[in-house]
Amino acid sequence: MLIILEGCDGAGKTALAENLSRIIKADIIHHSKPMSMKDITTIYRKSKTKSIIADRFHLGQYVYNKPEERLLDERAMLEIKYEFLKHHDVKFIYVTADKNDISERLSKRKEKCNITEILNKYEEVLDKYIDSYILWNTSTGVAKEVSR
Repeated sequence: MLIILEGCDGAGKTALAENLSRIIKADIIHHSKPMSMKDITTIYRKSKTKSIIADRFHLGQYVYNKPEERLLDERAMLEIKYEFLKHHDVKFIYVTADKNDISERLSKRKEKCNITEILNKYEEVLDKYIDSYILWNTSTGVAKEVSR
């Protein structure tokens, strides 16, 4: 099984990954840099024999990086959408939180970002590349399924 966690820095992905990992005995793979198709394929292969939680996966590079810094082009993003996410044992979780909570968490880590801009970019890439997912708000603890 592969569980993919995506969301804004400070949303609570890593804390959620750590908690889920303890419960289901999964390995955590954290990617803060853009992933290549080779990286993604390797993780999928590993997830066939061991539960893996990906703390950020492929969408982050379309939110945080300039087009020339991305390792996945439009074709690769669509391949992930239609081949990997549809035909494998994959759970996609979009992790979010209230803006004030994100700001406070980032401040504690001495990090800054335009939270509204990042959240809007995530909404755009979710609309384009993810058909269904779990929306998990770490501020409220509420999780719900979203299908488009």
